[in-house]
Amino acid sequence: MRLILISTCLGLILLTRPGTQQAQEKRRREVEPRPKLSPEADLIYRASGWPWGHGPHSSSATGLDVIRAVNALQRLGKEQALARLEEYLAWTSIRPPFDRRRSAYDEPKIVFWIVRLLFEPADPARRNPSPAIAVFLLDNDSRDQSLWPLEPLELINDIPFMVGHGTFFGGQEEHPASHIEWVRRNSIMRTTPLIPSQSPLAAAEALLTSPKFRRLDAETRRQATTSIRTHAYRMSPEVPKSWPEYNDQDDEQQRQTKFDRYWRSLLDQEREQKIAWDPQAEKFVAGKK
Repeated sequence: MRLILISTCLGLILLTRPGTQQAQEKRRREVEPRPKLSPEADLIYRASGWPWGHGPHSSSATGLDVIRAVNALQRLGKEQALARLEEYLAWTSIRPPFDRRRSAYDEPKIVFWIVRLLFEPADPARRNPSPAIAVFLLDNDSRDQSLWPLEPLELINDIPFMVGHGTFFGGQEEHPASHIEWVRRNSIMRTTPLIPSQSPLAAAEALLTSPKFRRLDAETRRQATTSIRTHAYRMSPEVPKSWPEYNDQDDEQQRQTKFDRYWRSLLDQEREQKIAWDPQAEKFVAGKK
């Protein structure tokens, strides 16, 4: 295959000769299709764009999808749940190389987060190991490790939030298969499904105003605040799905002030609409008593 390099002010653009795309598409069609997923593994796949919008469901995956996947696996029991997680990982490993839905972030990483929410160490003195990937919350020697047992996640009234943020990672990232083996030997499954007892925005606000969140460094708090608020409003059914308007002249502090004011208005709207969890539909609804 001949390649063409074009130099621009932004670097090098790599182009293929005409016809290359058609050849790739032909090869893609020749790859054997992957087997159909079980219902539980399919729910894992539907959650695979969470938390940062990478992956095949980047435009739609929310914490709701994570809750549904965790609950479906919890109903199976430990061994069957682990089997479904392994089924899903095996499925991702045979993705056709030219499948347009493939993400650079890769779908397997959702398994890290589901495992952390679904299992807990059999020995209370231990904790599930943090995944060795490009996500940061605390230094390994931090005295606050015990405050964040699900690091880099947090579960507030059964609502999951990503608190950690992306960072540079030198070397090859860990594969989630190692965490499946760890929980098989050392963990027990949660005994109840996730049943949120609070609305998404209220849970996010509880996390953002918690003493342990205030102990995080300023940059982690800044990034986590945006991430947590985004997770929350995407789960809430009635709040506007848009950001406040900014002026080009606004500096960072002015933008933050506008966003804080906007966030408070969303909290007021959610309270007025009495947003609550519907366990049968596994989603938040308005006017739930």
